[in-house]
Amino acid sequence: MMNAANELLTFIENSPSMFHSIETIKGMLDEAGFTYLPERTCWDVKQGGTYYTIRNHSSIIAFRVGKELGDYHFQMCASHSDSPTYKIKNVPELNGPGEYLRLDVEAYGGMIDSTWFDRPLTVAGRVLVKDGQGVSARLLYIDKDLFIIPNVAIHFNREVNNGYKYNRQVDLCPLFSAGELKKGAFDGVADEKSFVSLLITDGAGTLTCGGETVKVKKGESYFIPAGSGKYAVTGDCETLVTVV
Repeated sequence: MMNAANELLTFIENSPSMFHSIETIKGMLDEAGFTYLPERTCWDVKQGGTYYTIRNHSSIIAFRVGKELGDYHFQMCASHSDSPTYKIKNVPELNGPGEYLRLDVEAYGGMIDSTWFDRPLTVAGRVLVKDGQGVSARLLYIDKDLFIIPNVAIHFNREVNNGYKYNRQVDLCPLFSAGELKKGAFDGVADEKSFVSLLITDGAGTLTCGGETVKVKKGESYFIPAGSGKYAVTGDCETLVTVV
């Protein structure tokens, strides 16, 4: 029983997003000797074989072909690879109140909103990176406490213990900074150990880094080397940011 519990805990720790879940399951299937079948290829399926395929890096189907096919039938089981969460929007930063900096998020799935308050949060998921081969998908997980959704003191919300209905667009925006960081800080530092890739997915604006400012527009991508320090993308544009 303890072995099963430990295996489950390890799986959960390795799967902070649905994309990580699929990668974790893929590793388990590879270790068990399953053969990967790409969706776009012809499949050479044989009796007694074990196989799996993946779609969108967010779902996986594994199957085993029986050795005796004279009286064959199917046995199937299914499970979610995703879980309720809050997804960061393309333009992530919200100013205020005051000097506060918050993240603009969208609810995904059916969660119990009250359980998200007053606990350390971070970001995880999939990012798309433009490279020499086109655009490729990479997993992202920042293993540190970055955000919190704080409850207000009881005298600011006397009804909190009487079935209070939260406004997700107001009450459940994660707090990123209480004043030290300014707008642009959410995707604003290329430290000594990582580089930053920016893809302008819509609109136009400006990119400032190292004392230089350039105009940017939809479809353009930019590479910020490690150690470049703070940068900022401003204007009416949406930006896909990848930190590697």
